[in-house]
Amino acid sequence: MPRRRDVERYAPRRETRHASLADFEAAGPGSGIHSISAGEATVDLLLDDDVQSGSLVVFLPSAVNSSVSWPYFQGLSLATVTGQPLLSFSDPTIERSTGITTAWTLGDDRYWLHHEMDRYIDAVRRGRRLIFVGSSAGGFPALYYGSRYPDSVSVVVNPRTHLFTPPTHLQLTPSRLYGAEGTVDRISELVPLAPGSPGNTVVYLQNSADHVYFSGHMVPYLQQAEPGARIWTHLGDWGAGHKPAPPAFLHEVVRTLATADTLDEGIHRLPLERFAGLDAVRAEQMDQNIRHFTAG
Repeated sequence: MPRRRDVERYAPRRETRHASLADFEAAGPGSGIHSISAGEATVDLLLDDDVQSGSLVVFLPSAVNSSVSWPYFQGLSLATVTGQPLLSFSDPTIERSTGITTAWTLGDDRYWLHHEMDRYIDAVRRGRRLIFVGSSAGGFPALYYGSRYPDSVSVVVNPRTHLFTPPTHLQLTPSRLYGAEGTVDRISELVPLAPGSPGNTVVYLQNSADHVYFSGHMVPYLQQAEPGARIWTHLGDWGAGHKPAPPAFLHEVVRTLATADTLDEGIHRLPLERFAGLDAVRAEQMDQNIRHFTAG
C-alpha cells in the first residue's frame, strides 16, 4: 500500500513544488519544503535556512516504520538545539509502499537519485561547510555523499556501510525497489554497495555493545580505509543492541564541528580518536564490553 502524503505536519513551513531539478536550481530556493518532480518520483527536502552560520547540516534519514506518512524529515531537533541551518532529505522510495522502510536515499528504478544528489545540495550550499549526519541506515548516504565533498565532514552513528550485509530486508525483496530485474547482482551494477574510503573527514560514532553493526559494518569499513584517511572514531557504551548515541552527545559533536574555525580545531575539542589501526579499535571495544558486563 502506498504511503499517505502529508506536508501539513511540518507547518508553518510552506511547500513549494518544482517541475524539475533544473527548475529547483533556478529558483534560488529558500526556507520551506521543496518538492521536486523527478520522472515518476518526487524528491522532497526540507530547508530551514534562517540562521546565520558558516555551516549547513545535511541530514540523511534512517529507516522509518510502516505507519509514517511521507515526506518524512529527520534532524529537526538536532538543528534547533545546535542552532544550525538544516537541509533534510526524505527518502523518496518510502512513498512506494508502507512495507519499504528505507532505500538509503539512493533512489530506485524510477529515478536514480544518487546520480544527481550533488545538484540538490549545491543549489542551497552557498559556500558553507557541509556536515553530513546520518544514523544507522542514514549513515550509509551520509558517508557516501559526504565523500564527494573533500572539505566536508560526515558524522555517522552506528552506520550501515554495506547494503547487503545483514540485517536488511532488501535481501528478500530487491525487486520491490529496483524493478523486475532487481537481483542483488543487478543492483550491484546500478547502485553503490559500499561508500569506499572517505574522500572527506569522517567522525564515526559507534555503540560498542551493538555487536552486529560493530563487527558487520564498522570493522569492514575500517579495513578498506586507505592509509592516512581522515577518520576519527568514538566508541561508547550506550546499551545492548542497536542503540544510538545519546542526543546530547550528538548535539555536542555537531555544534562543535559547525562552530569551530576549522574542522581540525573542532575535532581536537571532542573525545575522538584518530583511526590508526583495527587492533586499537577492537581492544577498546573489548575493554568497554568487559566493563559493561562486570558492572551489570
